Amino acid sequence: MKALVISEDKELVKFYTDIFNENKIDVINYNWLLKAMDNVEEIKPDFIVVSSVEYPRHWKTLVQYVKSEIFIGPTFFILQVSNIFSDDERKKAECLGINEIVSSFSDYFKKKIIARICEFAEGSEEDETDEATTIEVPQAETTDSAQNDAAPSEKTQSEAAENEATEVKSTELESAEPPVQASDDGLLSVDMIVNKSKKKAVECPGSYLLTNPVTGKVIYGKYLEYDGRKITCKVDNPEDFSGIEAKSFIKYITYCNKKECKSFSANVNEYIDLFEQKFLVLDICDFYEEK
Repeated sequence: MKALVISEDKELVKFYTDIFNENKIDVINYNWLLKAMDNVEEIKPDFIVVSSVEYPRHWKTLVQYVKSEIFIGPTFFILQVSNIFSDDERKKAECLGINEIVSSFSDYFKKKIIARICEFAEGSEEDETDEATTIEVPQAETTDSAQNDAAPSEKTQSEAAENEATEVKSTELESAEPPVQASDDGLLSVDMIVNKSKKKAVECPGSYLLTNPVTGKVIYGKYLEYDGRKITCKVDNPEDFSGIEAKSFIKYITYCNKKECKSFSANVNEYIDLFEQKFLVLDICDFYEEK
């Protein structure tokens, strides 16, 4: 089993690393939440620890992202909070599916976490055993007469299947698009190039995280291009960007790829449509100092 600990707090990382190691659970530590979110699908952790102190808003995005889109199996979430964690935030955490809320590194919480981890691990093993269990149904013996009676039926089914396959194949041939043909001079026309490009999947090198300045909604997605002056963000759900218009100012944006993570403010330049997808182009204003 694997545990993902998202924090740059050395005390927090050591506390949970010791707990997971004692229970023979591998630990992966990320200092940046966005970087962890970008790789969480590949990691597929059984346990995730995130701090609401370091990520007061983005921990909710992480939980929703994992719970709703990533894993089929269960993931045990531990939220590290401060002593002044409000009741409203606690209710939100419970609604989002946080399994354990921890407010200190005391022995009390250590014992409680270990007990919950063991309980969760045992439940996961039982689920795997249930999935692996198969029941063999004995085949009924058939007499010669019964086999003879069944033969015409099998033949009829075989013929029907062949006819159906022939119909499907002819339908596919009728609906298939004709191959792209070049013009007389051997060059592709503009329309041909555009149609061909639309069929290609847009490759995005990394992720971004921003807060809608109008609605306050935290938006996570992929970016298409970044050059230090502009960033082009993929718009998956236009409703999330409600109120963000040209010249709007976005105070805090974080982008992350395999090499680096940076945070900055930006002005909205424009929305563009590319390969039948919508993108938001932002002009970068100021970079924030890295910790």
